[in-house]
Amino acid sequence: MIKGYSEKLDNLYKQIKQNNLKEQTRRKNYILKIHPEIIETDKKIAIFSLNMLKSKNKSQIEDLKFKIKSLRDKKYTMLKSIGLPKDYLDIIYTCKNCKDSGYILNQKCSCFYKNLSSIYLEESDLKILMNKNNFDNFDFSYFSKNVVRNHSISPEENIKNIYRNILNFIKNFDNITTNLLFTGECGSGKTFLSHCIAKDLLEKGYLVIYKTSEDLFSELHKYYSFKSSDFSKNIEDSILMQCDLLIIDDLGTESPNNFYYSYFFNFLNKRILLGKKILISTNFTLKDLQHHYSDRISSRIFGNFSIFNFFVDQDIRIQKKIKGRSV
Repeated sequence: MIKGYSEKLDNLYKQIKQNNLKEQTRRKNYILKIHPEIIETDKKIAIFSLNMLKSKNKSQIEDLKFKIKSLRDKKYTMLKSIGLPKDYLDIIYTCKNCKDSGYILNQKCSCFYKNLSSIYLEESDLKILMNKNNFDNFDFSYFSKNVVRNHSISPEENIKNIYRNILNFIKNFDNITTNLLFTGECGSGKTFLSHCIAKDLLEKGYLVIYKTSEDLFSELHKYYSFKSSDFSKNIEDSILMQCDLLIIDDLGTESPNNFYYSYFFNFLNKRILLGKKILISTNFTLKDLQHHYSDRISSRIFGNFSIFNFFVDQDIRIQKKIKGRSV
């Protein structure tokens, strides 16, 4: 698990249970005031259920089953008469699959990773960035209508094509195995659109983890080298492997290291085999990637990613500064 998050996640589940227990108590007190017979009936059901568990007499067990069913039917009828559902007094679980434990037997529940992702997001810069870097604020005017340099289409036509593909990626996220590679010069919108994708998918309930390449390579080293007791020895169980989308920003800015690249290949290959989606953003050209990384890594990327090349007439950051001064 990500360093330092284990205790926070445990505390989150404790808080969830406490909140649900408070709500259950509030409901019981409410029923006790307006229809106390329901509470008395509920107590009888509990007593008969306990007696049934203790009994070894088949005839007695059948008799208790009949009484419990009759009492439950009576309870449900009374609840309905005051406009409440039949499960109103049941134990409340935010996640019924794991009963708010985070685990189903010895396997982590889907809510485990979603809660971990929420904690991670609260403490990451991504949450702040997504407030301004989202589809509502995406501005096509920064992309020229004129064909530039050696490109066959204009930056505007190119970005609109990329934009359409991204919307399709989000819309069909559950039904595709597509990975995305954003290449291109600095200030061409790669990171901005990565944040847009992250925000939309997070709001739809998916697990999205955002890492710079330097941070990712550092974490992979800790997982694979097992040098830190704060990191699980099984990376397959980590949020890096299990998240629905991993965004790797600025690939190529990490410090060159053959061990890191070996870890990265193993990790990349495993996520691809598991069908876990990845978005990589890099200032490198395809030739740069091929030169910088091993054939195994570049082959996995070129063979398993949809590649989108970003380009502009002028760095968008510079355009924004000029625009800001002119306003």
